[in-house]
Amino acid sequence: MKAIIQSALNQAKLTDIQMPTFSPISLEIETKYAPLLRYDLLKLNGTITTTSPQIMGYGGTGGCY
Repeated sequence: MKAIIQSALNQAKLTDIQMPTFSPISLEIETKYAPLLRYDLLKLNGTITTTSPQIMGYGGTGGCY
């Protein structure tokens, strides 16, 4: 699976990450686009502090319980 990961301030890269394990109540959804929000860009340029690494974009991410 591909993800845009913020690895440091002003630094992001496209990376392959391991597929999460699925539980009996999991659902797999294929996405074509995962837009970056203004909030993601503010974290990338340092306006909003955050811990790195962090997956950016909301379209292809979610909780894995």
